[in-house]
Amino acid sequence: MKLFKFIAAAVLALSAASSQAGLITIDPITGSTPVSIHNDFKSDIGSSTYYLGTNLVASNAGNLLLEFSLLGFEADWKNSFLSGSGLLNNKGIDSTFSYNQTYAAGEAIGFTFTTNGPTAPNSVSNGANNTIFDRINFAIVLNTTFKGVHYDALLLLDDTGGLWGVSGDDDNHDDLIIGVKARVPEPSTIALMAMGLLGLFGARRLKS
Repeated sequence: MKLFKFIAAAVLALSAASSQAGLITIDPITGSTPVSIHNDFKSDIGSSTYYLGTNLVASNAGNLLLEFSLLGFEADWKNSFLSGSGLLNNKGIDSTFSYNQTYAAGEAIGFTFTTNGPTAPNSVSNGANNTIFDRINFAIVLNTTFKGVHYDALLLLDDTGGLWGVSGDDDNHDDLIIGVKARVPEPSTIALMAMGLLGLFGARRLKS
């Protein structure tokens, strides 16, 4: 009985950490594609592949704390990333923002990329990512690093800068790179950890 309580307590403690893992994924599941050799940040991305023609979704139902950061860009046009009331772009708004939101399982994370270049359309929203790659679209890398920092996802914009009458196709998904971190908001994680630690403490006292 004591062993069972100890194991149960350990599982509760570990669940606090595991609750932070795998909170976001892609839908539909597509085959991965090698990161373009022309991507200016290829050596900074902790993956040799990314996913095209897919969207970023919540893995399970529940509340998420989402953090978005502008990590880099290779673009002359003004490209922007909007999610909730937050905004990032390559023309001076390059910080980090975060917010909480409740999602259903499989629900698309709300965000939109826009460009002021002569593309048509000039925006793409998650949940309706373009699969026609001569239009503005974004690639996704899951559970990776950028310059050694871990992110649950990277979003890599292609603003189709080489098309629509502009010389030199640069279809390489490096026009705006957004890092995404997803967490279970406090105090739920603290509560899980506290329950686990209390269980471990109680099991240890029973054992002694």
